[in-house]
Amino acid sequence: MPSSPDSTGSASGSPSRRGALALAASTFLLCTLLGLGAALGIYPRSGPTYESTAKLFVRYIVTLPADQEFPNPNDSAMLDAQVELLRSHGVALKVVDQIGPERIREGATREEAATAIREGLYADISKGDSGVIKLRFRHRDGALAVEALHSLIDKYGIATLEIHGPSKQYILAVEKIDQKRIELLTIEEELEQLREDPLSSQEEIKALEGRKTQQAEELQLLEQVAREEMKKKSSAKIPNISVIEMPTPARKVFVRPHWQLIALGASGPMVGLVLALMIVAPKRA
Repeated sequence: MPSSPDSTGSASGSPSRRGALALAASTFLLCTLLGLGAALGIYPRSGPTYESTAKLFVRYIVTLPADQEFPNPNDSAMLDAQVELLRSHGVALKVVDQIGPERIREGATREEAATAIREGLYADISKGDSGVIKLRFRHRDGALAVEALHSLIDKYGIATLEIHGPSKQYILAVEKIDQKRIELLTIEEELEQLREDPLSSQEEIKALEGRKTQQAEELQLLEQVAREEMKKKSSAKIPNISVIEMPTPARKVFVRPHWQLIALGASGPMVGLVLALMIVAPKRA
């Protein structure tokens, strides 16, 4: 029985249609594999990333007059200020000066290495009124990640003292006060020995008592200077920082691929889809 025209067209067109679909599917699959393969091939070349963690406890010591009140010594604004100081460019530069820019990033300048230090540091404030700041530092070199985090904590502590600590005049006065107190103790011991010695004269004793009086007056002046310097910070909010968890040994961590790698991996399926649609789309007469 002769076949009808419809059945002949259907029989001849079906294999062509199936071939087009198969070609479209294989094209999409090939492009997808090429895109993902390129992204996965580039990603491991960047090398593994290591992370060291630490925890700081920041508690503000508020020194205000008795008739004034201060709300919360550990409010978020104060802790945010400490995080900003931790991640500041000045602290990062001090870390670079200690470690060396070449070790942080090959061929980097001092400024570029400081930027890399800031990019590698993550600081998170714990929820609630805990005053705990969690630190994470990431680097391609595990040993350097630990060393850099140690240095960051040290330089941050120094920066805090420079901002909130006592003035140089106060420190100098305290040092002199200690010296004067030692001298006074020495004079008192010498006086006691002279008074017990029957051969000592009254002139010697009076001369030593005069020295003692002079040293005592100088001590009072130095103590007054120290008190005046402390009054300048009588309304200060001084952070007391404790390291409650030292930098841990570095461990390998997964780092999300850069957006460029993600775009490269996604470009394969997108190109494959466009080509597949072009293959299976009906041709216009």
